[in-house]
Amino acid sequence: MVNNFFDRFLNELEKEISSKDFFNLLKKSQNIDSKYYQKNISVEDLKNIIQEYRSLKYLEKENQKFLILLPGNPEIVFKLGIEAIRNNANFIIGIEDFCLAQNTILIEIINKIIQDLRLKNKIELKNLINDAEIIEISKNVNKTIIIGNSNLYNRLKNQIKVTLNPYGIFEIYSDSEDFEELQEMVYEYLTQNQFENEFFDDLDFDDAVRIINKQGYKFCTILFTNDKNKIKEFKEKMDAEYVIVNKNPFKEIKFKLELE
Repeated sequence: MVNNFFDRFLNELEKEISSKDFFNLLKKSQNIDSKYYQKNISVEDLKNIIQEYRSLKYLEKENQKFLILLPGNPEIVFKLGIEAIRNNANFIIGIEDFCLAQNTILIEIINKIIQDLRLKNKIELKNLINDAEIIEISKNVNKTIIIGNSNLYNRLKNQIKVTLNPYGIFEIYSDSEDFEELQEMVYEYLTQNQFENEFFDDLDFDDAVRIINKQGYKFCTILFTNDKNKIKEFKEKMDAEYVIVNKNPFKEIKFKLELE
């Protein structure tokens, strides 16, 4: 019964984003964002995200209010809009000034579906929330979550109760120039999507593995090397949800965002 309800929401959402009106609005928003950012999300990208959620179940939870903070990648914002319904929650989504026009359109279309289906969920998009405002808003929510922004988390963790979701934090080690072109492609994608990343090339390999495991965020680690022993050790020892060797992770993997 509840899964049918979630399926209906996904069906209506896919129908809306497939319309010509939405396509035109998305293009206008991209023209605005393109003055400052290169990131554009396509209708096909949105459909693929919806498809990912078709295999996930609706979570029968008591309605709660969450403050969720992230740089503003529109793919993540769109997923959060779906997660709000899936978790039966009300979300305040706080973003930096990244792809604001596209993110606004995405949340507006999700709120339209919420209204059309007469759901009780509420989603609010806030831009450029400063630390003082975050602290004030956090007093009136059940949980505050920061996605992919360790700097913000480290600033706030001693002031409010907050959780860091490491989705979008990448840790990278390379000791070979043979993968320079691939590294550039990965770095360009990281920058374009404002994903947090740290390179450990200035360290000895063993030290890098030890430090990443001890101090890293355990989302995705990437290795570029021709050394077979290092590849074997990296795969065996690295403690992360995704461990990538000599590949472009953004062509190999569909990263999952779940707030459970």
